[in-house]
Amino acid sequence: MTGERVTRSRPQQWRGVIASTRPVRLRGDNHVTRITRGALDGMADQLNQQYTPINYEHLGFLPPIGRIDTARVLETEDGEFELHVAGPSSLDSNVVDVSRRLTTNADLSAIVSPELSVKFSYGRRNFEEEVAAEILGYLGDIAQPEERWAELPPLEFAFLIPVVWGAAKFAGSFLNELGRVAGDAVATKIASWARRSKQPDRTVVLALRFLLPDGSSICGYVLASQDNLQEAFGHILAASEDLAVIAGLQNDMALLPAMKIAVFFLEAGRWHLGWWTDGESIFRTAWFESNPPDVDGVLGSESANEVD
Repeated sequence: MTGERVTRSRPQQWRGVIASTRPVRLRGDNHVTRITRGALDGMADQLNQQYTPINYEHLGFLPPIGRIDTARVLETEDGEFELHVAGPSSLDSNVVDVSRRLTTNADLSAIVSPELSVKFSYGRRNFEEEVAAEILGYLGDIAQPEERWAELPPLEFAFLIPVVWGAAKFAGSFLNELGRVAGDAVATKIASWARRSKQPDRTVVLALRFLLPDGSSICGYVLASQDNLQEAFGHILAASEDLAVIAGLQNDMALLPAMKIAVFFLEAGRWHLGWWTDGESIFRTAWFESNPPDVDGVLGSESANEVD
């Protein structure tokens, strides 16, 4: 098949309330949470300023099932406030041939690695307070805990890397710079934290998220068992430079037109494009269709997650 979009009628819009100032106790919590009006306003501003996909069970490596177009805070009759959102209930989905899209005749010259401002993301709710405090204390300034609204979100660890370079190759320098932040000691720590997480028998998700200046992102994933987690961590770092080059090409040349999110999977040391979206349609590759990720292993046998 070609990469041409299939024209369809616009999906039906959905509307809903995703948060309010009313007190709530989430499953798995012993405390009550109450969101302030100011926090709701901040959420609405963020949702209106960026592309926000709706993912099944917080699984970012799967194509989104919809998106949020608009968000606003409304006062209710009882004096509380609610965050109302709206967007298409589904996106067009097509299987495409990407061979032409990911090729370029550009002569890429080597550059020195940029000074990376890396953050490390993890789901706080996967850990008891003692372990969560240890993670935060060890990572310090690069820690970015995520409060995902689920009793037990996927056990995912991700490096967030802003793209400040264009079409170029790094010849080992990018990996050296990333390794300065994410070396063997971090790999050992991740394995320890995963073993002490809630439901530690689940498949662990390792990710690299390259954040482009226009708000889009290129993400690389490895799904690993506890037994080979440190080895998988080494593989994803070793292949990080190749994905960094792709991110730079996208930044300069828009290899994937109007891309919002593109997701790659690492297999045998090589990145495979799984899918991407321009916000209106999902473009899935034949490789992704033949190699679906192990969703059951990531969610675990007792998953009580919710759509984010």
